[in-house]
Amino acid sequence: MENLKLHSTSKGQTDLFTGSTMDITVKLFDKLEMPLIKAIQMGITQRNLSHWVKVLEENTTGNNQKKYSFIEFVWLKLVEQLRALNISFDTIKAFKANLHKPIKANGIYSTYDEKVKYINTLGLNRKKANELLKVLDISQNSKTGNTVITHLHLSVIDNLINKEPLTFAVFSDGSYIINCRSKNISHTPLEIYKMDNEPFIVVSLNVILHDFIYSDLSGLVIPTIGLLSYGENKLFEILYNGHYVTLTINFSDKKIKPIEFKKSEKTKQQVLDVISKNQFNEILVKQPTGTIIKIDRTIKVVL
Repeated sequence: MENLKLHSTSKGQTDLFTGSTMDITVKLFDKLEMPLIKAIQMGITQRNLSHWVKVLEENTTGNNQKKYSFIEFVWLKLVEQLRALNISFDTIKAFKANLHKPIKANGIYSTYDEKVKYINTLGLNRKKANELLKVLDISQNSKTGNTVITHLHLSVIDNLINKEPLTFAVFSDGSYIINCRSKNISHTPLEIYKMDNEPFIVVSLNVILHDFIYSDLSGLVIPTIGLLSYGENKLFEILYNGHYVTLTINFSDKKIKPIEFKKSEKTKQQVLDVISKNQFNEILVKQPTGTIIKIDRTIKVVL
């Protein structure tokens, strides 16, 4: 068993991601790669960020005016954890190369092309064809046909939609193994041997996304990308712009009494603490004008 090499996660670990995770990742791919986040919003010191970007060749222009995508943000936060553990840049570069390798899963690359091919057979003019593409929930300018889905993309989306913490066991050669205790992953004999016989460190995707959700940055990014359900996206937008007087949460479990929150500096954290523990049914938002907006898990109704 000596000199075994594990360059990335085994093929079987792709199976830990459900079909819905795959579908949502494809749907959101362009937005996940959209430059949204300014350097000063990254929560990383300017000195470190500039150095890491240069050494890891994240941004060849090297200027602080660059905006980062959400995926770049998550990756650089992983780098932050690795550097805090004194992991070398050589290992980080190798880890990045493995983590960003494309995943070839059935349907990911064909979905967009198949829909375009189908629409072309209908003989529609360009305007109607583009409208039908929108109905199919794919932008006419989408790059989804050439999407490069990676384990990082899938891990981020899976954590956000399923609330199941994922960690990466990273080895000195940059290889890694994904761990998710709640999914009872069955590791291969090679992975088990590697974890038993080689030193590794663990970095947490869950910590990054938890801190992001509670940060002010989430109110900008989440509604723009549409990372969560409609109701959650709308809630983050309202919490971000502060256009409310009170928020009243009604829960799916009728045994839990509604909770009202008045606007304050702590409201966002209090609301997120509550909805993270119990599934909300609807949220009533009273605005300064007196208008009440009702947000449920799928639609918005103005009363």
